[in-house]
Amino acid sequence: MTFGNRLRTLRLEAGMSQEQLGQKIHVSARVVGYYETDDRFPKNQQILIDIAKTFRVSLDYLLDNPVRQESSCPSRFCYMKSMDREHRALVNEYILFLRWKQRRDQLRSDETEGEAKDK
Repeated sequence: MTFGNRLRTLRLEAGMSQEQLGQKIHVSARVVGYYETDDRFPKNQQILIDIAKTFRVSLDYLLDNPVRQESSCPSRFCYMKSMDREHRALVNEYILFLRWKQRRDQLRSDETEGEAKDK
């Protein structure tokens, strides 16, 4: 997996837009897009560190360092490595469902608070 593919996967799993990630790592959404398509690579080490911190992964994982991959694999990904493609897809669909549900519940909560303030 390329750096760009890994970055895109992490961003989508986190439910972030390119713009949101860009704000966290101090680059534009366009630059995030360049990173994700492997048209560019972060110019300095701090951007890589910010990306790793944002997604709570190691630099070895982010850069797909094969020497240290096993010892630095984030726990949420290690168990999926042994799954076949079909089961990984099911897990990813469930994660997307849970994110949708969380956003829906948050919107409902915000609406309830708004109605309470109006009274």
